[in-house]
Amino acid sequence: MKPWLTWGALWLWLVIPGTTPAEPAATATLHLQVSGISRSAPMIIRLFRRDGWLHHDQAVQQRYIPADQHDDHWSGSMVGLAPGEYAIEVFLDINHNGRLDMHWFPVPGPDEPVGFSNNYKPFAKPSFDKAAFRVPDRGSVNPSPLGDGEVAL
Repeated sequence: MKPWLTWGALWLWLVIPGTTPAEPAATATLHLQVSGISRSAPMIIRLFRRDGWLHHDQAVQQRYIPADQHDDHWSGSMVGLAPGEYAIEVFLDINHNGRLDMHWFPVPGPDEPVGFSNNYKPFAKPSFDKAAFRVPDRGSVNPSPLGDGEVAL
């Protein structure tokens, strides 16, 4: 590489505003409580942003809790969250396939127990807006899905 290209690139990095290394992003911790777990099965908790809502491969964070690590109640945290809007989907993976199974006849719906943040109980495709809550710039948040900090299954 020619020396002037190397020095030129370094100079641009040092002089152009916005190209200097950024400060670490502010992060928050999300505290979760899940209650009313009625069956012995693994539980999957997925945290989504709007653009990835209910696409399991686009979850911001996911927790897999084996059946022997929860009874009718579970609590835990998700750390390192950037500020913004999020929504939670929680379900019991009865058949251990890692996804929420659905039936389509006679009326579409889930085959496994499922819950959403804000105690949202949809009658059709779940809406991000109805399950959404805000994560602050720093600190911690309890999304209060049932008004008392819990998601029931």
